[in-house]
Amino acid sequence: MQTQRYLRAGLCLALALVAGACSTARNDGTTVSKTVEINVRTTPDGGKCVLERSGQAIATVDATPQTVSIDRGIPNINMTCDLEGHISTFETIRSRYVGGPINASTGSLLGSLVVLAIVAGTPANYDYPGYVYVKMEPNVFPDATSRDTRFADLRKEAISRHEARVVTSRQQCNQNAELCRTAERESEKTRDGELAKLEEFKTKAVIQPLNAAPEKASAPAAKKPS
Repeated sequence: MQTQRYLRAGLCLALALVAGACSTARNDGTTVSKTVEINVRTTPDGGKCVLERSGQAIATVDATPQTVSIDRGIPNINMTCDLEGHISTFETIRSRYVGGPINASTGSLLGSLVVLAIVAGTPANYDYPGYVYVKMEPNVFPDATSRDTRFADLRKEAISRHEARVVTSRQQCNQNAELCRTAERESEKTRDGELAKLEEFKTKAVIQPLNAAPEKASAPAAKKPS
């Protein structure tokens, strides 16, 4: 009977710890809001940005600068910004663990490393930067070579972001094969979307030689005397 009481007490404590971590309590004893605000800016101003996490849109910026409020989360956020006459820009907003050290005595008391992992891996213990800035490049190039070179670099960056997302997802899915496959499919979908958008912008790029004189408006025809 006494053993059962200890087991019930341990279970109640485990549930309390997990529930607290899933709300606003961090491992270091501090409490935080369930949401976080991110100030999104672009140069030039006026960019429209979409923030996605785990394949789902979680916030939209109609015109930068603008501050958005989102729920805390563990996965990184993928942000896409568009502006008329500029190349679509992609940015990764990284989540970082700030919950403090995990109490070893808690693990001993609970008797379960799984519960420890749950306590550590809850949104309350993670944070996003409060400020994100991206530079929007004009979709204008002096020649075709510079255009092709720039878009080749942008393609490489998109592929590198995909590879980094895959590495992160494998770390976060805890060896769960189905979760890993789902995360990788989402990353591939994001990558393919970025590459398709870059190709679209490449076809719309303007070639404007640096030494080309701007076109002058033709003077109005002289009016003949009546």
